[in-house]
Amino acid sequence: MPIADAARAVRSKPNGVGNIIIDSEQAHMLLEAEGNFISYVDVELKKTAPWSQSRPFDSVAILGVFSINPSELELARKQTHFHTYYDHKRKLKIGVSCQYEGAPISVGFSSKYYRA
Repeated sequence: MPIADAARAVRSKPNGVGNIIIDSEQAHMLLEAEGNFISYVDVELKKTAPWSQSRPFDSVAILGVFSINPSELELARKQTHFHTYYDHKRKLKIGVSCQYEGAPISVGFSSKYYRA
């Protein structure tokens, strides 16, 4: 998605490098720019912190927060701290993870690293 379209959609302005950052009580969202397009989206779910990388989590429930039906995804890899899904319909790689000890659970979306 072009940065200008994303900025209008989320009603926020890009920073100096084109990224759009949105903070709310519930989440911290980064729309990362590459060139003139958003190439990666990362959403940290604040209320899940602090989480442990050695503690399993239910990625299906986390995907449900985003109204994503896991039955439409391929679970490619499942580690305790990181679950990787592929959405072949939308050509997206989706990662649900605890990125570091004490972090909130986050969900990342990228078409850049999608593989069929």
